Amino acid sequence: MGIFSYIRIVLLWGLSVILLAACGGEPQVTTSYGVVEGKRDGNVKEYLGIPFAAPPVGELRWADPEPPQSWEGVREAKYKGHACTQWATGIPAFSPNEDCLTLNIWVPKGEGPHPVMFWIHGGAQSAGSSNELQYDGRKLAQAQNVIVVSANYRLLVSGFFALPALGTGEAINGNQAIKDLVAALQWVHTEIDKFGGDPNNVTVFGESAGSTNTCALLATPKTKSPQQLMHKAIMQSGACDTLGIMSMEEAQQIGMGLLEELGCLDDPEPLQCARDLPIEAIRGPIKYDLFTSFGWTLDEWPYRPGLVVDGDLFPASPVELVADSQGEIPIMLGTNLNEGSLFAGFLAHPDDATGYATFMEARYPGQGEDIVSHYPFADYPSAGEAHAQVRGDLIMKCPTL
Repeated sequence: MGIFSYIRIVLLWGLSVILLAACGGEPQVTTSYGVVEGKRDGNVKEYLGIPFAAPPVGELRWADPEPPQSWEGVREAKYKGHACTQWATGIPAFSPNEDCLTLNIWVPKGEGPHPVMFWIHGGAQSAGSSNELQYDGRKLAQAQNVIVVSANYRLLVSGFFALPALGTGEAINGNQAIKDLVAALQWVHTEIDKFGGDPNNVTVFGESAGSTNTCALLATPKTKSPQQLMHKAIMQSGACDTLGIMSMEEAQQIGMGLLEELGCLDDPEPLQCARDLPIEAIRGPIKYDLFTSFGWTLDEWPYRPGLVVDGDLFPASPVELVADSQGEIPIMLGTNLNEGSLFAGFLAHPDDATGYATFMEARYPGQGEDIVSHYPFADYPSAGEAHAQVRGDLIMKCPTL
């Protein structure tokens, strides 16, 4: 073999290696914060566990979300990040941690720009995460030729905590969970085109608490200015007031009550005292069984995760803000046929009409007679099924509509 033939073979072999690497290598995208490397799953590219905000730990516990840190080199984005701290037991969560503000992206094959669908998980604002197996976006991305994004957000005490200025600490205005989702949408607006997505065609959709938070995002001016962050919405079983809406004074009283329970209210620096506690010390007196809570009223919860009329994120009640903005973007609404069975199923019910009337008045003081007239005992196979209809209409169907 001559020297030129040998060189030719070596060059062809080297070119083959390069081409194979280019065709079969893992996908990479350069974002404003650094390069991420995802993975291929059939015809879909996945980028998992990408930070959209700085970890809300230490001095950033209860603070508004800050931009993520940039990184050098290539960041592996092949595995989902931590779930946020879980305050309700009953839903398995992947490695819960305060450092949880990450998102996942599924990209279909083909040239973009692709429409974007931004998913918000449920869990009564207390549990769940975007990492749950049923929220894997691969099939939706492939079947509908859309980019699917799912994001975590802070829950319960981490995500709905308000406090007046105490000591030298700043005032905490609550709504951290919604601010996290606004930050995630801002990240999508500036970065999704690099993944082949259309930042001007973003549909936000969510179920249960995710639907409540979709409603909150429809309400806040922060998704409309300075950029339009969402262009369509799908609300599945949840409205802005499903878990209550509070004034700032109400929310701050709840926050101070928690500080007192934690032994921090009499500290010279109450907020710093609470920030210095390990999250499990805060979680201890609050955690509850999620499925038991389905039979509770809001007043029976150990901690209320309501939206707060803070004058900034929500200049007025979110319900009023949504009503005032009707028609600005398309909205699809939906509820389940037996929506209330989840809530009524955890309560003992009477088995006759007299007991039914007494039960309704005890459960809904001052409204029992009206409820019984609209939902007569004789119209249902049992008091439990009648109450399930009441709860579904009261908590989900009517507020959503």
